[in-house]
Amino acid sequence: MQRYAGGGDPDRSRKEAARRAARMVRRYCAHNRLNRLGTLTYRGTGCHDPSQLRRDVAQFFRTLRDLLGGAPFAYVWVPEWHKTDHGST
Repeated sequence: MQRYAGGGDPDRSRKEAARRAARMVRRYCAHNRLNRLGTLTYRGTGCHDPSQLRRDVAQFFRTLRDLLGGAPFAYVWVPEWHKTDHGST
């Protein structure tokens, strides 16, 4: 096991960070009464560029907000990266 200068276990740190993030998402959803789930996917081999993904998601929600009258609304989005070409045709 490789130790970092801080002396901590990086695997344990990642797991704890993921647990804290999941708890924050659950609390945000409960607070904002989010009770719907949608999945956005790319056709073909998908998108493997985080910057492009952020731009596309931002554009999607801008367009959706405009279609819904322009009022802001709460939402959560989380990328799901696949090691393979998931979704390829």
